[in-house]
Amino acid sequence: MAATACMASASALPVETQNPAAEQSRIPQRVVVVSGDTAKMRPEVVAVIYDSNDIKFHDPSAPRFLFLDRKGKIAFGIGGYIYATAAYNFGGSERTGSDFIPSQLPTPADPTERAALQFTARHSTIFFQLAGHSDKLGAYSAFIQTNFDDSRNRFMKLEQAYLKVGDVTAGLTRTTFQDPASVPTVDTQGPCGEVDRKNVHLQYAPQFNEHWSGAIAVEDPHAMINNGDFTQSISQRVPDIPVYVQYSWGNGNHVRASAMLRNLCYRDPRVSKVNYTQGYGVQLSGVSSLGAGFTLFASTVYGRGITSYITDLSSYNLDLIPSATTPGKLVAPQVFSYNLGLRYDFCSKGFATLAWGQAILGDRGDLGLDTYRQGIYASANVFYTIFDDCLVGLEYARGQRTNFSGEHGSGNRIMAAVRYSF
Repeated sequence: MAATACMASASALPVETQNPAAEQSRIPQRVVVVSGDTAKMRPEVVAVIYDSNDIKFHDPSAPRFLFLDRKGKIAFGIGGYIYATAAYNFGGSERTGSDFIPSQLPTPADPTERAALQFTARHSTIFFQLAGHSDKLGAYSAFIQTNFDDSRNRFMKLEQAYLKVGDVTAGLTRTTFQDPASVPTVDTQGPCGEVDRKNVHLQYAPQFNEHWSGAIAVEDPHAMINNGDFTQSISQRVPDIPVYVQYSWGNGNHVRASAMLRNLCYRDPRVSKVNYTQGYGVQLSGVSSLGAGFTLFASTVYGRGITSYITDLSSYNLDLIPSATTPGKLVAPQVFSYNLGLRYDFCSKGFATLAWGQAILGDRGDLGLDTYRQGIYASANVFYTIFDDCLVGLEYARGQRTNFSGEHGSGNRIMAAVRYSF
């Protein structure tokens, strides 16, 4: 469920009425200050806690409960939300539970999996954030977030855990190759062509001036490999290196150009040799306010060996696949995806979105004809804040999967959701 910065709070105002600089210079009325004097709170610390850059719809709002130190240099916050959904799948039902993933739809259609009713609250989350200011290092923050495991509602799963000091971030968080604000959908999985992955990384992200910013990082190179008869998976030895340059204007409007360089390795046991295959990706994405409450979202991605970064393909071993012509060789298949969306803020408490996305695998190598060829995703929804911090919504989504054989499967989902932030 992605959105621009103004969507993060359940009580968010329309895009064109918000002033991020002003919002980040004061503590909102919803916040409960458990201890400490807000009059001594340093503006630099407040700005860290309420930074709304690069957030998605399902990123939690700023902490509800704050503990402040006596000098106003450190704040510790606790927050999260309860998120419960009821979904009905019809005309084809994917097998993955509460998420709607076109690539998981039975292909060809399976009469035993035509419909399903599902309830879950596993996307609920809790987080802790510490923010402070050092005379030597400037602003810093530490953030940790959990939600509930996909398979068992009683277990917690680590979502993010990172430390940020100035322009440097280290730890587990969203990949630098992702542009989270450029995707408009609000279901938990997101469109099939979205770049969506969390990596442990070391990132440098400077703000050059009012309009220009950028980032470069070294990230965990975990690869999803489909081995042939004469290859073996091994631990990767070279980090993924993503980079982006962004131009921003107005309130949340931006255009971002991103790139990713990967050096993927595998082993040929016949000759005890490690082979390397180059992978790469490029992305152009952005968000633009059209006025009258409308906001346009767009992103497009092309690359080789980056399927584990694409939502619809991330559960398959397709970063490297067996060559169709050379036994013992793995190749990085082409992948192309795009997403388009439109959001309409019809009042101060409600908004609606339309979205369309597609992901395409360019070649299958020596894999079978039942290999995923492309997925299509479409959705429409409406969300409304019924009272402070409580958001309700209704969404319709449709997905389709097509294999290289030409066989295809499709499915539909109607989902109702309620989210209460605390």
